[in-house]
Amino acid sequence: MPAIKDEVEEAINEGITIEFLAAPIGFRQENGRVVAMKAIRMELGEPDSSGRRRPVPIEGSEFEIPASAVISAVSQQPDFSGFESLIEGRDWIKVDDVGATKVDGIWAGGDVTQLDLVTTAVGHGRRAAEAIIRRFTGTPAGNGDMPLIRTDKMLLDHYEKQERGEPTAIDVDKRLDAVDLEVNLGFTQDQVVKEAQRCMSCGYCFDCEKCWMYCQDQAIEKPLNRGELYPFKMANCTGCKKCAEICPCGFIEMV
Repeated sequence: MPAIKDEVEEAINEGITIEFLAAPIGFRQENGRVVAMKAIRMELGEPDSSGRRRPVPIEGSEFEIPASAVISAVSQQPDFSGFESLIEGRDWIKVDDVGATKVDGIWAGGDVTQLDLVTTAVGHGRRAAEAIIRRFTGTPAGNGDMPLIRTDKMLLDHYEKQERGEPTAIDVDKRLDAVDLEVNLGFTQDQVVKEAQRCMSCGYCFDCEKCWMYCQDQAIEKPLNRGELYPFKMANCTGCKKCAEICPCGFIEMV
């Protein structure tokens, strides 16, 4: 079962034992109550069409894990009742870059299209909503998302190095005493502000004024209000590239 690294670390901290390459196959009961979970050892089989080696059972490797209660959390799968025609491939709905399926008027996202995080599903929903609005209002599509600016396009020396904040969490001892206690408390208000201040504004102007200060040809005007773009007077520009070279966040690009 896939798990996020933080979840694995927290489970180990709470004393949970992880059985790798094992799969549940049933339960053993006594007097109407579960006393053990039956499982079998697995091994990685031959690669499938995607190149992934899927686990396969090892014959004769069955074993039991004593248990007084069992919570089923192996995985979930979508209920495609009534939507079978949308499935393409291995139990997934195939969509285009805006979430539209092969059936006109139906969009999809989240776990019916791929395994991913909740935030990804939220993004899929917004993407589909924007496409639906464009469909019914006749609004043309925009220029798409802003280009992804990576660190090789930025001047990292401009930024002050700051350590990442860690969310507040309940101590392990207290968690085990109250299983219904909320463990992760998130960031405090001060931590949220500090995390926001760590933002490097990749690809977005944040009014550092460097382009304006270094332009010797007065081709860049300083806006009256913060948050407004710096107007370029192309008639004055000589193409020296200083503005692009000195922009720390990669917002300015010479073309």
